[in-house]
Amino acid sequence: MKLRAFTLTTVTLLLAAAALVQGCRIFSFSGCTRDGFAPGATVMVSELIFHTGCQTLRCPREISYDVRADSNGRISYNRDEDGNCWPNSTKLSFRTIRIPLPTFSNLSGDVNLNSPPSSITIGGWGMDATYGMPSMHLFDYNGTFVGAATAQAVGPDGSWAQFNVPALPNPYSGTYHAKIAVMRWDGIYDEVGDAPINCYGLPLVDADGDGTYSDLDCNDDDPYIYPLAPPDCSGLYWDANCNGQGDMYEYACQSGGGGECCGPGCYCY
Repeated sequence: MKLRAFTLTTVTLLLAAAALVQGCRIFSFSGCTRDGFAPGATVMVSELIFHTGCQTLRCPREISYDVRADSNGRISYNRDEDGNCWPNSTKLSFRTIRIPLPTFSNLSGDVNLNSPPSSITIGGWGMDATYGMPSMHLFDYNGTFVGAATAQAVGPDGSWAQFNVPALPNPYSGTYHAKIAVMRWDGIYDEVGDAPINCYGLPLVDADGDGTYSDLDCNDDDPYIYPLAPPDCSGLYWDANCNGQGDMYEYACQSGGGGECCGPGCYCY
């Protein structure tokens, strides 16, 4: 019995050693932390994988997952396949992909569109100007782009950036979103956060009475032009339903109006 027990122990040790050599994961994944991120930031953790189970891969692959920093700027993440944490691992990398931008330090409450400010100062984290000034893109509540501006000034610690308010075509009351992006070393902009701006004073209107407000109606002076209107085959309108497609072509394809084809050259009887 003693010989049998010794043999089993030996086999177990040999299997464990083989597992280590071949890259098997026999340790706990959790237990890594890293400080220094913006509170509330979303960080993408990437890891290079050279083994799967006990099999050596012919080519390495990368896996990624997102974690959120706590109020102290700390993230918790998994060890690499060798059981190491940063900075002892060469297989782990970190990239901040989103930072909360909750404040407008020069605005008190909502914005009156009848007398908007000439500039806004957005507070948060990650307003980096190392490779170029951050940019701001404004979108309405439909997600439609309405204007853009480049930062005029940035805080030395990256906690704020000041932008001139761009001209807004046909502004209306509602919640706009200021998406802030910073330039990377390679000239590409990465979005770092999204700050809502509540605006009032100019309610939405439906000037032509067709049931669609001016923010979505591509011609608010004509009641026969609005989203979801039937495509027109008379030639009077090019795009009666505001979808960016010529009605003559669209009518032949969708409404059975006698069209001979779809695409360029399509026509109706």
